[in-house]
Amino acid sequence: MNILKFGVAVLAFFFLTSCDQEETKAESVVDSTPNAQVVANDAKTFKTFTFGDKVWMVENLKVKADGSRCKGDSNKFGCQYNWNSAMKACPEGWHLPAMSEFQSLLTALFDTTNFSAWQESLLGRNTLFWSSVEQNANSSFAVEIKNVNTSGGPGNKEIAVIPTVSKSSFAYVRCVQGAPVNDSLWLKQQEQKALDAQNSCSRSAADIMKVVRQKTPGLRQIYNKTLKKKKNFQGKVKIKFVIKPEGNVAETSVESSTTGNDAFDNEISAAVKLWNFGKHKCNDGNLANVTTVTIPFTFYE
Repeated sequence: MNILKFGVAVLAFFFLTSCDQEETKAESVVDSTPNAQVVANDAKTFKTFTFGDKVWMVENLKVKADGSRCKGDSNKFGCQYNWNSAMKACPEGWHLPAMSEFQSLLTALFDTTNFSAWQESLLGRNTLFWSSVEQNANSSFAVEIKNVNTSGGPGNKEIAVIPTVSKSSFAYVRCVQGAPVNDSLWLKQQEQKALDAQNSCSRSAADIMKVVRQKTPGLRQIYNKTLKKKKNFQGKVKIKFVIKPEGNVAETSVESSTTGNDAFDNEISAAVKLWNFGKHKCNDGNLANVTTVTIPFTFYE
């Protein structure tokens, strides 16, 4: 079994001033044709554009609400929202986009014309948008558009999926027309991708067993020493150990044993801890993941 750890992106947002907050339940009158406008009940309007089969706002949401922050020209650049506020801020008939919807959008963005439409009211580089998908009770997924070419074309843009953004942080909102999307399938796909990436950079069972076979004679010596003291001694010891990327064994433990001899079991465990499996690099040149292995060793005459 391999152990995989995810980076936490810590994002801090700083604001000079905040608009006076007023609770607003957004409602809208919607024309679903491309380049239409959404009209919220506070008389603010939002341009829309069709990307793929979805109608998106191409302006950042600018409806004041509890949990929103507005600064400078919010009529042009929109307000920022914490996640709970963002989930309720879209006009009636619209919703905060799911990650699967963002993925479809990003495919459409590689068309120059489409990207120019989406880019309207972007704040230059590194603009963070909320998604509706939760990571856990305290954080959610977000999407960051980085390295935007502000000349109007798609340019050298990068799209980053940012997990574990605190729900109390503030980010921009672009709403999508229609009913909210359940993204449980997207989450399962991300888990599978993580496992695939992990396995592609793991020590193979064949590589591990090659070293184990080379090192086993040392364990046999420990057994023979014990056998001289205790006639007919035998049994099975299951050892769990952790191989670090550099190849050394970080820790060992006796998972189970039938020998009835704790001293022998501990000596076997200590011997395994001295093994070295050598460095193992991934295709990208980085060191492999930490690998946890459990192997039963059977001792008999």
